[in-house]
Amino acid sequence: MMPLFSNWYLEVNPDPSKEVLNDRWSGIETLCETLKLDDFVELAKLAFNAEVGPNFKSRFNTAFQDADSAFRTVGNEVENAVLAGAALAYCFENSFPNSTEGALAVCCINSAGLRSNEITPWLVSLAESFLRELELPTKS
Repeated sequence: MMPLFSNWYLEVNPDPSKEVLNDRWSGIETLCETLKLDDFVELAKLAFNAEVGPNFKSRFNTAFQDADSAFRTVGNEVENAVLAGAALAYCFENSFPNSTEGALAVCCINSAGLRSNEITPWLVSLAESFLRELELPTKS
């Protein structure tokens, strides 16, 4: 589990149990192992409480329900935003394939002013840091 996850999750629950945190983190790990390129854009959208496709939303919910059958699939927009942001952060930290696209999606959503919440402000700085640390080839 990322050290800051429990702090991020305080937006959802001011006193989460260790079991809930572990279950949610298990869902994040499961979700991240199955992500495809287009999913990174969907995760970025979900992290900012924007509309996502039904297929992605179903897969997202399944990852968390498999870890905890009590995971709510409706009426939990704040939790979804925090979990999507944490999933992206986990992908950035571990350099998952397509993490660059996810970081770019986060930065584009932020730059375009399309954020519909202030739940995950920490995600923008993580995405920007991830992009700065890339060793991109330059033209000579």
